[in-house]
Amino acid sequence: MRSFVRVIALFALVSLLPAPLAAQIELGFRGGINLATLNGDAVQNSDVIVGPDFGVFATYPVADWLGIQVGAAYAQRGADQTLSTGLFAGRDGTLKLSYIDVPVLARLRLWDGGLYGVRLLAGPSFSFRVGCDMKFHGRDRPISNLDCEDPGVGLTDVRDFDFGILGGLGFEYQAGRGVRLLLEGTYDFGLSDLSDSAVLADVQNRAFQVRAGLSFPIGS
Repeated sequence: MRSFVRVIALFALVSLLPAPLAAQIELGFRGGINLATLNGDAVQNSDVIVGPDFGVFATYPVADWLGIQVGAAYAQRGADQTLSTGLFAGRDGTLKLSYIDVPVLARLRLWDGGLYGVRLLAGPSFSFRVGCDMKFHGRDRPISNLDCEDPGVGLTDVRDFDFGILGGLGFEYQAGRGVRLLLEGTYDFGLSDLSDSAVLADVQNRAFQVRAGLSFPIGS
């Protein structure tokens, strides 16, 4: 939790830097969807789920062709899968993991065509879990969402922190007065195991993200 607070404080500090240092800093917001699943030997019949992804970001220019972008976003990941332990072992269900993502990305200019541009986005992403629940379905009628801490679910050891590498492309349109309209497609490759328990050992998050948004310069 302390690490999360420090990252948010750094994000706020960069956003509020006085001119002229902040003259070309851009603030923005974006939102879209996660097409998420789980990867690993312990995963059984894992299918993609669709979840929300939205947040804010700040971009600081290092050079004409390169910027550093720090963001904070709510993202939902997980998968449709078969539970292998607990009271509901063998039942199909939807695992939903909610995170606050803090990506720190290099924003590299690939092409500029006047009003249009293409950017490469790449860097680490630090994720702090804020929710975890499982909804079972199949036999009889669906069961309401159960928290992962419920003993019947058997997912009490899900880690609070996840680390991954994020990369993709961003398309920009200059709408005037420094405002950019954005469309991004990125892939989040989780590197951390979700848990040390037998259920989720050697299981990682995977997600393809599609988002739209806008950014605008701050400062004089």
